Amino acid sequence: ELDAWFERVAKESNQNTWLCEVKVDGLAINLLYEQSKLVRALTRGNGVTGEDVTLNIKTIREIPHQLIGDKLPQRVEIRGEVFFPLSKFAQLNDELEEAGKAIFANPRNAAAGSLRQKDPRVTASRPLS
Repeated sequence: ELDAWFERVAKESNQNTWLCEVKVDGLAINLLYEQSKLVRALTRGNGVTGEDVTLNIKTIREIPHQLIGDKLPQRVEIRGEVFFPLSKFAQLNDELEEAGKAIFANPRNAAAGSLRQKDPRVTASRPLS
């Protein structure tokens, strides 16, 4: 089906350039930086009000606590996804099952459940990216 679509579009278009992006299935997050410092991290929530997960976000190594660069705006919001790597998902579920705890249905739920913990130490113990 994809091949047929590709061939049809290629025939009908003069465009030979394609852009593909990997879809990461995680939890949408908004990071607010003021004067280059991370001051707030919010989930999308219900579309109007998000959940403040700032303390937990700060446990994820890949997320900078401070932006570095010239001519940064005083205030900037960055949106992205926090996700649970597939390679670690089965391992976490095995550990949870062995401990007699509920397992996650999928990596997206694992990311959401890990980020929404009340104790940032639990979040820090999970391999979120």
